[in-house]
Amino acid sequence: MSNKIEGGCQCGAVRYSSSVAPSITFNCHCTHCQMASGAAFTTAVAVPQGTTEITGSTMVHTLASDLGIPVHRHHCPTCGSYVYGISEGFGALPLML
Repeated sequence: MSNKIEGGCQCGAVRYSSSVAPSITFNCHCTHCQMASGAAFTTAVAVPQGTTEITGSTMVHTLASDLGIPVHRHHCPTCGSYVYGISEGFGALPLML
């Protein structure tokens, strides 16, 4: 079984891949993830920062999490899909599934 994770935005302009197994798979129920997904939660995996190749450019906006920690959320500028986020101090890159 491969540990490779691949994904990206809906239109394919932004892609990611990582050959490192996720350190965790989780459902985030914070209010920002609820707004991004339109559901009660967003499902994501976390991989160590620096182990993921991302192609394509993203637009980013920064908001404070429910705990007050800055989260940099990256979206595709073409289709608007939320692709990944970087939480300061988290030490991993959450990739949206």
